[in-house]
Amino acid sequence: MIKLLSVNDFETPPRRRLPRQLFGYISGGTETTAARADNRAVFSEYRLVPRVLRAVEGRSLTHPLFGHDWQAPFGIALMGIVALMARDGDVAMARAAQAEGIPYVLSGSSLTPLERVREANPDGWF
Repeated sequence: MIKLLSVNDFETPPRRRLPRQLFGYISGGTETTAARADNRAVFSEYRLVPRVLRAVEGRSLTHPLFGHDWQAPFGIALMGIVALMARDGDVAMARAAQAEGIPYVLSGSSLTPLERVREANPDGWF
C-alpha cells in the first residue's frame, strides 16, 4: 500500500512507473522552470494551522464561477498529451471532475477527441 502523506509523496510512484521523459514532462516546469520555482517559494510562505472541528457548522467550499456553483474553488487544470500517461486520461479526469462538481479544463494539445471528453463532462472547458 502506498502512503501519500504530503504533496511531495505524490512524485515517487509515477517516477518509478513512467519512462523518464514522460515523468519529466509532468513534473517539470516550462522552459527555465522559473515560474514553478516562484510558485513554490510563494506557497512556502503560507503556514496552515489546523483548527480541527472549530466553528465548522454551515461552512461550504462551494464557489460560484461563470453562473455555476462549483463544489470547490479549484478544479482540474489542463495538461497536454495526458493520453501518453494513461489510456483515456482526459476522459477519466473529466469524469472525476464531473462526479465531484469541480471545473475541468481540456488542453488544446489533448490527444483525445474533444467530443469524447465532452460526453464525459458536458460542463468542462476547452
